[in-house]
Amino acid sequence: MTNTRATTRLALAAAGVTVVLWASAFVSIRSAGAAYSPARSPSAGSFPELSSSERSC
Repeated sequence: MTNTRATTRLALAAAGVTVVLWASAFVSIRSAGAAYSPARSPSAGSFPELSSSERSC
């Protein structure tokens, strides 16, 4: 038989840690976005149609 109270606490702790890590990653990505243009990002080679430097208007 499992301890329901301990399971609930563990689930809440896991959810809390997930939210804190997600929020800190979001802040890091936003601050790094100011330093790198979309053409310099690693994913620009994967999605060339999204790169603003290769548009021909």
